[in-house]
Amino acid sequence: MKHLYILRHAKSSLPHAKQEDFDRPLTAKGQTDAQVLGERLDRRALRTDCIMASTARRALATARLIAREIRFRQEDIIGERDLYLAALPTLLTIIKKVDDSKQALILVGHNPGLTDLANHLCEHQVDSLPPCGLLCLSMRTKSWQEISEGVGHFEFFDYPSHSTFS
Repeated sequence: MKHLYILRHAKSSLPHAKQEDFDRPLTAKGQTDAQVLGERLDRRALRTDCIMASTARRALATARLIAREIRFRQEDIIGERDLYLAALPTLLTIIKKVDDSKQALILVGHNPGLTDLANHLCEHQVDSLPPCGLLCLSMRTKSWQEISEGVGHFEFFDYPSHSTFS
């Protein structure tokens, strides 16, 4: 069984003329939200084999904050440039390349691609993943290459200002 955690980056600064979108940092609220979500995941005893994040500044910062809270080694976070603003076909291609020895993957990226991915894989539809929103899916597959439409089973959905679990 594989577990996929689809995580949108936390709240980032608004774009402005002197800064590329790729380089936008997390706001103070975004940093706090990522820490809060990470603490919740740690209380759930969430552990992962792999964290893969867009190399955009806000996504990597979110991944690092979550990793710290669940005691995942920072140096083992995989930065994946192609996750930056990736659409559904690219996201599926990236996931299918994950080594099958990895049973759980936290994928940190951007909307609208992540919402499209969640809705493609699972019967539980999400209008839009909010900043720092995380959707957990379990899949009765042995290989990441078997990931396809509807294969995911909804486990939980969480974000800092709401929780579907205690």
